[in-house]
Amino acid sequence: MTGGEIVSFAYTFGDHCAETARIVGDVGYRAVGTISGRTAFPNDDPMRIPRIFVGDWDGNRLAREMRKYSMF
Repeated sequence: MTGGEIVSFAYTFGDHCAETARIVGDVGYRAVGTISGRTAFPNDDPMRIPRIFVGDWDGNRLAREMRKYSMF
């Protein structure tokens, strides 16, 4: 539809297993997001990149939530 290559994917509700991670890599995805509730690091498995839940929050709540994951 976009004419561009699709290189990333997100597991539905973050659910996956080792076999699923292997399969999405085998079919050509370069990065896949999951939900693990932690900060991502450079050495994370690209087929299991952690991400965090973000709700329908106002800016103040978003800032408070993001501080929980800040390394700085």
